[in-house]
Amino acid sequence: MIDLDILSDQKVIQILRVIFSQTEPVTGHGISKKLTMSSNTATKYLEQLAANGVLKKEVIGKAYSYRLKDGYMAKELLGPLFQKEAMVGRIIEEKLKMYLGPELSALIIYGGPVEQRQNPTFANIDLNPYTVCCVVDAETDVLQAKLEDLDKWLQNQFNITLDATVVTHSELNDRQDLPLYQKIEQSGINLLES
Repeated sequence: MIDLDILSDQKVIQILRVIFSQTEPVTGHGISKKLTMSSNTATKYLEQLAANGVLKKEVIGKAYSYRLKDGYMAKELLGPLFQKEAMVGRIIEEKLKMYLGPELSALIIYGGPVEQRQNPTFANIDLNPYTVCCVVDAETDVLQAKLEDLDKWLQNQFNITLDATVVTHSELNDRQDLPLYQKIEQSGINLLES
């Protein structure tokens, strides 16, 4: 009998999201590189998922790899959910570009484990621990109001709150003494360059 309570753990969902995006089996080390957790922690979760019948554990030399068990209902339940998340991510990216228009010169996502993701996009990340910084070549007040309208729309359509800030290039460059701007500079990835 599969314990469905395991699917209520956010770290388990993050791991399953990574596994769904892979074509090859994953290892604890591989998961730890994609998410902000140690290799031991990732392996512990993979072992729990295998013990609960969600994953199939395979021996590779002295290590283990894991893949979704064929026919497991999580594949049918979570697959469509993860696909919808990807669709919502693309919609958010498109809406940000539409709402901010030609003034938008950088769309920087930062925070959480974003710097450890390979080719991050709105479609392949968990939006919850991330924050978006929209760098613009215009007055920020009007654009911040547009973002608030977008946030209301996202809440109504998808029950998602977007934590987005609008700054100018000069503000981002001139305020590197503040922790927020340092974090954007250090871990941020401009999705318009991806």
